[in-house]
Amino acid sequence: MGNQSTASDSGDDIFDVDDTAFEIPPDEAAKRVQEKLDESSSVKNTLLRMGKYGADLGTPQGILTHFLSTEEIINYTEPTIEEFLRCEQNAQSSDTTDPRVTSKPDKEAEVDIKFAISEVPSDTTKSVFGELRLGDEYRGQLYTVIVIGPYRIEWDETGIIIPKKSMISSPTAIKIETIRGEETIKHRVEELATEIARYNVLYSYNQTSRNCQHFIDDVCLRLQLSLNVVGQLKTFVNTVREHGSAPCRYTIPERLATLMQEKDIKEEITSQEQLDHILQAIHTVDSDYLYITTIGKGDMKLLEAYGRVFSLRNLMLT
Repeated sequence: MGNQSTASDSGDDIFDVDDTAFEIPPDEAAKRVQEKLDESSSVKNTLLRMGKYGADLGTPQGILTHFLSTEEIINYTEPTIEEFLRCEQNAQSSDTTDPRVTSKPDKEAEVDIKFAISEVPSDTTKSVFGELRLGDEYRGQLYTVIVIGPYRIEWDETGIIIPKKSMISSPTAIKIETIRGEETIKHRVEELATEIARYNVLYSYNQTSRNCQHFIDDVCLRLQLSLNVVGQLKTFVNTVREHGSAPCRYTIPERLATLMQEKDIKEEITSQEQLDHILQAIHTVDSDYLYITTIGKGDMKLLEAYGRVFSLRNLMLT
């Protein structure tokens, strides 16, 4: 994955153990998770609403049994944008969303592992859905989460990772890699559960040395995935890796900026209208840049992710 630095090499480890194989007795793992839960009433409330037990978050088997269903991941059918908008309009009044798990036609099983860019929430207690914790004021800071099938998996300040179902995340995320074959998928999901348990038991969140992007990096390493990002999407990911979040920002490439001869395009993007203006300005001077060139395609993925952030904010706050 290029020049990434993994969280395993640094960060605040709350327990002095060798975590290479993650061989910790279940009772000890449950105890360590409980110590973290005792410091987070919001996570306790989330588990209560979900009808789940915190102890199960400390072992790979507990996660696979109660939080992360391989069968649901394999049989998941990604919703259309219209479907997830319709379902999520009522999400704040329910504890779960329709994961659209159906039987797929007889063909080789395949699953996309993705990452999503989300707005940093202003209130971690409002909902079990990270996407619904937006405050009235747009803060302009974004972070990254893992998405697989119907599950959204994020490492944040709570220091506890709880896989949650959400129709929002999957159709609006950036693909990392496609995993093919039922046995391979099962193995990778087991490895994902191991990494989640490892973080839940061994680590505490640190904004600069063990943040959301470090978790994604470590997941990619464990699952043998390549996080190939280019252009300003790569810049964004590196900023999150270094600081724990990144601003909603885009710098017009110098060649395009010269052609535009515009003085009013700001790097910080605070609205959908401003984003639309940037896209239109780029298209006017070079209609191929965002769709043909390798760097431009990376930029387009980032700009599309920004658009989803604003669309989601408008949906949730109307």
